[in-house]
Amino acid sequence: RGAGADTNTAADKLTASVSLALGGRIRVKAATMLRARSIAAGLHRAAVTRGAGAVAVAPTATLVGTGLPLPNTASRFPFGSTTRALSQSAALAADKIPIYFQNSVGDSVKCMGRVGETLLEIAIDNDIDLEGACGGTLACSTCHVYIPEDLVDSFPEMEEEEEDMLDLAVAVKDNSRLGCQCEIQPKHAEMVVTLAEEYSDAR
Repeated sequence: RGAGADTNTAADKLTASVSLALGGRIRVKAATMLRARSIAAGLHRAAVTRGAGAVAVAPTATLVGTGLPLPNTASRFPFGSTTRALSQSAALAADKIPIYFQNSVGDSVKCMGRVGETLLEIAIDNDIDLEGACGGTLACSTCHVYIPEDLVDSFPEMEEEEEDMLDLAVAVKDNSRLGCQCEIQPKHAEMVVTLAEEYSDAR
């Protein structure tokens, strides 16, 4: 097939797109369709001359004789689903905040935790040496941690069960908490949590 046939085929496709875009709104006369076909053929020839792979009609282009905009064929590519997926990923990433776990000698590890997770869950997900022997059921004190003193009041007040378990822990301080009972919030970003040097698994 020659270049003329290719041009006509491309013109026919764009003409069909014009018809589809106008369907149900206006009855396009034969003369108007001929004008559209002529416009499409000219655009295709210009694109081939530039070495472009597809015809993309500017959104401001109008159909001769109607004043209605020609469809922008570039917008027909399925970029929408990719954009939505990227937006969802960004939203998920935005829900995570950095938390640092520090041992008794000052070495710290940065972890990313999701808002609403407990310190114990974040530690387990990041292979931090915080045992949580009871699985976070408030039946032991093995997830004993020290919260920064200026953030102690940023967590809900301790329930009686947590206090009872901390009574069994070693080296309890005013800023001691059980990691399984401390859910992080955005205000806890960059918080440094210190692991208790030792614990007592009294269950």
